[in-house]
Parts: sequence; C-alpha cells; structure tokens
Amino acid sequence: MKIAEVRELPEGTQLRTTRKEPVTLTGFVRSCVIVRHVDGATQEYRAASLHRVADMHPFVTRERAGLTGHTVTVERANRAAARLWAGIVSNWEALIGARAVVERQDGRLTKVCAVAGADGVGDEELEAAAQCIAGTYGARYAPAGS
Repeated sequence: MKIAEVRELPEGTQLRTTRKEPVTLTGFVRSCVIVRHVDGATQEYRAASLHRVADMHPFVTRERAGLTGHTVTVERANRAAARLWAGIVSNWEALIGARAVVERQDGRLTKVCAVAGADGVGDEELEAAAQCIAGTYGARYAPAGS
C-alpha cells in the first residue's frame, strides 16, 4: 500500500505484513506506519510492507443503517468504544480494532457489552458471547454481513 492510502484508513483497521502477520493500525510517525501485533507490541513499518485484510466487521458508530429492532452485533472497537474499558484494562488503547459485542435499538448504539481482550472475553468466544447476550437481553443476534 501507499502511505497516502494507509493514512485514509481509520485507527484500528486490520492489516497484514508481507510475512502474513496480522496487525492493527495504530498511527503514523514520519513516513512510517505504527501497527500493533497480536501480542500487543507496537512496531513501525513502511506502508509498502502492509496489506489490507478483508474484514466483515464494521467499526462501532453511533448509528448503523439496516438494523431494525433490538439487536446485538459484533463490530470493531473504535477509540471511544475501547476507552469505555479504561477502568478494567490498563492499556485500553490495545483494544482499538478488537472485536466487540454491541447492543443496538433500531440501529442506534445502546451499549458496548464486551470487547475481546477485556474482562476475560477472548476473540474466539466473542460470537458465542454475542449470541448469549442477545438471548439474555431478548434481542436478535445480527451476524456480520447482515
């Protein structure tokens, strides 16, 4: 990718290196891109060493078109959603780009219920957690892409 293309991406975008390592976009310094590895370590890369990854999960926004009624979805945590976990996770910025369980009413954000990496919820359990939360709240689980 070119640096101008990467600069247009939102913080938390999922990328991969030329070695096929998954990383998360965290920022920029000079002409380099700063990314976070799965283990939490940050590193600088040249933009040409990074590639976009297809991601079905949108970022958390105040409103999401196409959702009606009481729903629970899985979305990517933006900075505001990650900051909600500052009292639980000391390095809450590491949660930016992580998948999150989100409750919505007619597409409007009601609550961020869980974020992978916070409060003992792992990325592997997040879809199941979303389905359980939907059942508990009497909501409909809306899987990614719906």
